[in-house]
Amino acid sequence: MPTRFAARKRAFTLVELLVVIGIIAVLISILLPALNKARETAMKTQCLSNLHQFVLADQMYMNQSKGWHVPGWTAFLLTPPSTYQPNSALTNNWSGNYLWRKCLNVPIVEGTDVAAPNSGVQAARFAQEFLPRKLMCPSALRTFAGGSGSYQPLTGDELVTPNGFYGMNLQGLENQSTVTHRVPITDPQCSQAIDPPAGYGHHGYSASQVKHASEKLEWIDGVNKVVNMDGSGDPSGSPTHAGTDPWLWPRDYDKIGESGTNGTITRSSAWRHRGYANVAFFDGHCESVRSDAIKQNAKLWEVVLP
Repeated sequence: MPTRFAARKRAFTLVELLVVIGIIAVLISILLPALNKARETAMKTQCLSNLHQFVLADQMYMNQSKGWHVPGWTAFLLTPPSTYQPNSALTNNWSGNYLWRKCLNVPIVEGTDVAAPNSGVQAARFAQEFLPRKLMCPSALRTFAGGSGSYQPLTGDELVTPNGFYGMNLQGLENQSTVTHRVPITDPQCSQAIDPPAGYGHHGYSASQVKHASEKLEWIDGVNKVVNMDGSGDPSGSPTHAGTDPWLWPRDYDKIGESGTNGTITRSSAWRHRGYANVAFFDGHCESVRSDAIKQNAKLWEVVLP
């Protein structure tokens, strides 16, 4: 009898164990979505905080540059005269601007700086526009762990390229035939020894040119460090775009996913926060915006239009 009772007791214990395991499994299935959502919310909040630091640095930049926002685009001659900065100088882009980086309080990478062993970047000048990883969107799929998109200085935090994380609005700045948005000699890092030909030089916006600054996009979650309205996606959701420049808008972001294929996504925004993209506006505020309010929305992208 004792032996039979002990066996029955062991059987009951096994059943109870299976019940407990089943209860735990049910609880996990209930809690996991909530935990994932909380994690995504935290990453979205961190991303908004990063963009807020960008616009705060831009406001400081404007105070020292006679009301000009940090320039997002630079066009220099590919041939002599040698007084023009070489087109290969990566500091031409917004994230490499010396004064803006100083306002953001991030490391200034000099051409003579030395990378840590196995950093992946052979020359420091390639990392002059890189930013600390902690300032990049944590929800982005691209991690750039080493390789050409990552730079580890001998001292300090790892730096990564903004490509794959954030993009600055280039809408209206890409036409090299105009001098309307050519930044004057206000930023010492954007000095122009001589007045360049029409269209060349540093291109950006002054505060007086930006119409309805609270409605105009300056930075956004992006696949590229520079973005425009063509890369904002198709409101109809079509994966092809007949009649558009295939270099600017070859595929719809929604259809192809974030990582792209062999660079087929160009100047594209990214809705990586459950269908939303975080946006920094020219007036300095940041918010999450639904993808359908971003796609081909001229009121958002055309900075100088009312």
